[in-house]
Amino acid sequence: MNEYTRKNSLRLQGYDYSRPGYYFITICAKNGEAFFGAIHDDQMSLSACGNIAVSALKKTAAMTDIGLNCFIVMPNHVHFIAVIVEGNYIHLPRSQQRIPAMVQHYKTAVTKTLHFSPWHRSFYDEIVKSQTRLDYIRAYIKSNPANWASDKLHPHNFEEYIRKHPL
Repeated sequence: MNEYTRKNSLRLQGYDYSRPGYYFITICAKNGEAFFGAIHDDQMSLSACGNIAVSALKKTAAMTDIGLNCFIVMPNHVHFIAVIVEGNYIHLPRSQQRIPAMVQHYKTAVTKTLHFSPWHRSFYDEIVKSQTRLDYIRAYIKSNPANWASDKLHPHNFEEYIRKHPL
């Protein structure tokens, strides 16, 4: 292992991210910068970068045949619930699994359109295991703009959060 090899992955070891189910994904902007817009009166106001992020997310989901259950583009991060439906499940090698591949495709599409990368490395995920948790995450996503001032990813809190939860 060399100095550039990550010793611990954010992905659940041994889990196949191509399995049918719900996945809560959070992708952060580099250094917590508000590339995607601003919150005004508890509503998200998208910048040009934010509009590109929304458009690319919808296109990427359609291209990868992964459903978008709920999403929000915030000033410095994106939350969404990705859905892989039952179907012809095939176990794939880690590098080809659907959720990581979809996120990589999305980040690449935004980067190419903007001609710069707004992204922090990697992404956070949660494999949603129950209807109760899914309902909670949906409510969290929908209320994220109204709770922006106290959000853990708000620029005032971002550095501490990333330090405690490194990507």
